[in-house]
Amino acid sequence: MFSRVPAFRPALAAFARSAACRTLLATTASSTLRRTVVPAPSSIASRCSRAYSSDAASPSPEVDLGRLDNQFLSGQVVEVDELQQLIRAGVSGVGKPVLLVDVRNPDETANGTIPTAVTLPLPELKDALAQPNMQFQLLYQFPKPSRERTNIIFYCQAGRRSAAAEAIARELGFKRIRNYSGSYANWVATQREQQQ
Repeated sequence: MFSRVPAFRPALAAFARSAACRTLLATTASSTLRRTVVPAPSSIASRCSRAYSSDAASPSPEVDLGRLDNQFLSGQVVEVDELQQLIRAGVSGVGKPVLLVDVRNPDETANGTIPTAVTLPLPELKDALAQPNMQFQLLYQFPKPSRERTNIIFYCQAGRRSAAAEAIARELGFKRIRNYSGSYANWVATQREQQQ
């Protein structure tokens, strides 16, 4: 979509902040609510309402959600083995208990990402997390994380930007944040080792 192309992001961000966008979203939401015969297909509004809380999905029994919650509240660093387990167990992804966020730039993510990750470049992070929910979803194609309920793991190429992302999110009031400090380089190296 257009927001994935870096050249369109500034224009799309300006539109998302505009009164025209708010009017369009309000009109669409109210007209959708008035239709009672045929419910709207998965719209932005319905996808935004999904929570990322630990009760949002039923993961495989190999992941202890109580322990997972404690780890996110304490801010422990994520190791590659734990991240692999979360992905295998199906608890990582949009609408799941864990949101994996790649904060690398678009030219870097074009070469690959960790499975189930969404992208939110570090230079845009602070402004993006301050956006209203609907505008955030319009720009990034996934629901805006909740400050209180979303378990977020940030990663980048080598660990510095993900640590900065963690600090920004905490400053903005996000409570359940962790950092995969090994980041993408470590992930790729580990995958190569395991395939040999």
